[in-house]
Amino acid sequence: MKLQFTDQPYQDDAVAAVVDLFAGEGGLARQYFRRASTLLDSVGNALPASPAAIQANLHAVQRRNHLPLTGDAERLNFCV
Repeated sequence: MKLQFTDQPYQDDAVAAVVDLFAGEGGLARQYFRRASTLLDSVGNALPASPAAIQANLHAVQRRNHLPLTGDAERLNFCV
C-alpha cells in the first residue's frame, strides 16, 4: 500500500497564519515548522517578542484573511 498526499493550499495558508503570528521571533522559521520534532528539540519556551508585537502580527494575519480584528495578546491564548 502506497500513501499519496496532496498539497492543499488551505493547509499552507493555515501554517503561514500561525508562523506569521510569531514573525520577528527568529527561532521560528517556515522550513522548521513542518518538522515539529526538530523545532521542539531545538527551540525553548522563551518568547522575546512583546505582547504589542504579537498583537500587531495577529492583526496583520487577520487583515490578510479579511477577518475582524480581535484578540488579546496579553493572554497569548490563540485558537489554531
